[in-house]
Amino acid sequence: MPLETFDPIPVAYQNIQGVPIYMNFEYKSNWVTLITIIDLLLNIIGILIFIRIPIFYFKNKQKIKNIGLRLDVFQSFLLMQIWSIGMTIGEFLLLKIPVTGIFTNYCANNNAQVLLRFKVFFFHWAHYSSLLFTLLFCILRVTILYSNSNKEKEKLFYYLIPPFISFPFLASVPHLLTEGLCLQMVQPYPFGALIISSRFFEEHVALSAICNFLLTAIVTFTIIGMNIAMFWKIRERKKLSVAGQSHSTQNQKVARTLTGTMIVIIIPLIGYLIVATADIIPSDYLSYILYLGAIAHDIRVHIATCYFYFTHPVFKKHGMTRKRAMPPETFDPIAFAYQNIRDVPFYMNFEYKSNWVTLVTIIDLLLNIIGTLIFIRIPIFYFKNKQKIKNIGLRLDVFQSFLVMQILGIGMTIGEFIMFKIPVTGIFTNYCANNNPQVLLRFTVFFFHWAHYSSLLFTLLFCILRVTILYSNYNKEKEKVSNLHAHATQPHRCILNKLKYLEIQLFYYLISPFIIFPFLASLPHLLSEGRCLQMDQQYPFGALIIISKIFDENTVRFENSYYSKMLLQVLCAFGNFLLTAIVTFTIIGLNIAMFFKISERKYLSAAIQSQSSQNQKVARTLTGTMIVILIPLIVYLFVATAEIIPNDYLSYVLYCGAIAHDIRVHIVTCYFYFTHPVFKKHGMINKIDAAQKVTSQSEHF
Repeated sequence: MPLETFDPIPVAYQNIQGVPIYMNFEYKSNWVTLITIIDLLLNIIGILIFIRIPIFYFKNKQKIKNIGLRLDVFQSFLLMQIWSIGMTIGEFLLLKIPVTGIFTNYCANNNAQVLLRFKVFFFHWAHYSSLLFTLLFCILRVTILYSNSNKEKEKLFYYLIPPFISFPFLASVPHLLTEGLCLQMVQPYPFGALIISSRFFEEHVALSAICNFLLTAIVTFTIIGMNIAMFWKIRERKKLSVAGQSHSTQNQKVARTLTGTMIVIIIPLIGYLIVATADIIPSDYLSYILYLGAIAHDIRVHIATCYFYFTHPVFKKHGMTRKRAMPPETFDPIAFAYQNIRDVPFYMNFEYKSNWVTLVTIIDLLLNIIGTLIFIRIPIFYFKNKQKIKNIGLRLDVFQSFLVMQILGIGMTIGEFIMFKIPVTGIFTNYCANNNPQVLLRFTVFFFHWAHYSSLLFTLLFCILRVTILYSNYNKEKEKVSNLHAHATQPHRCILNKLKYLEIQLFYYLISPFIIFPFLASLPHLLSEGRCLQMDQQYPFGALIIISKIFDENTVRFENSYYSKMLLQVLCAFGNFLLTAIVTFTIIGLNIAMFFKISERKYLSAAIQSQSSQNQKVARTLTGTMIVILIPLIVYLFVATAEIIPNDYLSYVLYCGAIAHDIRVHIVTCYFYFTHPVFKKHGMINKIDAAQKVTSQSEHF
């Protein structure tokens, strides 16, 4: 039936798999997507702050133990937060991303049971374990107040870890063993907004909701009781502190942090208990309550992280484990520009602070996430409609070349973030200076260069394929014109058929060398030492870039009035410039050839039947895609040129180059997706009855 007549209320909380109206569902941006993106961004910030705690713990484990701090408290906090973040990830997979509608079409047309079952199982396992480890952290805190035996407290912690993991695992197994379902949310959410559930949950809704409520209530009221006991004990200890020696200032701050963390935990947990209560009471706003419950959990996780990290004295710049090797006030970061920071005292004592680079990186990351989410719809569409695309005469090799080009482009974007955009914020500077994670550093540099070279080559391949098709079709049109006057000879037709075969095989022949050659060219970066280098003075002290020893040693350094030393990458940068220049000028030449051939085809269109409107739109999309590819690529060529010419703004040029690449990748995705008629709501595939009308005249794609 037509989409306009659909009333979503009858299918609320019903499985959408195989339902025709959902199989034809087209995602559109909506208010839920905006909220989810903002929520995702805030969660990423909270997780990045949390990551610093385990890094600090593993780096200073022995120091923490030597100065008398409790390792079991650290460990219990880490486990509580890790499981809570796991539950947050589960919420995004189970509710927050499906409710946007971005995967509704895929869920309706496919039956990805392994994925659906694992999502539901993982969420419930993380949920139950998160509650129990939250309880364990609070128990441990109160036990420390009441008990004088360290051994008893440590035994308590280690004894409870296995059951607090295994019992939630067993309780979640039924969700793994039963069918996974994709259910339409109720009316306040837009049509196509989903929640992923299991058959077990749907058949035992009341039982599941009551069990969740009971577990949440037990944990919440137990923690409330322990808070009361904690305040009672603290009050008693204040009275005793007059008669005995008072605690040191540092220990008082530690105790205050642990006490405050328990309070911070309890407030959102009470909100989550109210949500669990609403689950067992019929309500018209259950879907909103579920989302608010997920947000309450996020608040608990990240506020607890921030409070613990920013108030515990062990994390302070001049805190309990810190001894300054030299006063930071005397540091001149210019002297360390483009030098390896490993084991340098200034960087070993470095403390990350929010800066303008972090803000730019977060905005950049958000925009890249949006572009990647749009791209994901193209391969989903391709694999779902592969046979239909082929039947109506569109070119699979063009689709495939576009997908490979964009996948490698996104791979290079990921490499840019890992190698440059995230390290330049300074968030991992302390870790890089104190550790030597060679596997991570080498693989990061290797992956970036492999994706970079492959991305350029497959961009070139896509453009070659487009122009090859254009010239091939032009020859066919000329043959049609000649057939108006005389029949074409048999040898001429054989030549055209052979050219058509070679044209189709061109893509498949070039895939292997276009992947293998970049792999071999990038291999030296994998085999040489990875290094973390301080960026020059325009960036804040502690801003890094990750490179390899082979890149660092193939440099020439010039004296400069602004810097003590200045980089000019000779071998690697010149090689990058040559490859970029060859690809760019070849694509410029292909664009010229394309426009020349398009102008010639206009003269032939009068002699033969003109193309359909749809095929003209396809050709226009491919032509436009080549133009859109070219403009940012020219900017990237200027960046590659700037890398081999001494200048005072090399670090900014590098960042501009990374942004130019991002623009190329995501603008190409958006242009291709939003202009190609095959993706339209009533486009080429939707207009053809699969049982009767599998026809097409065009070979354009």
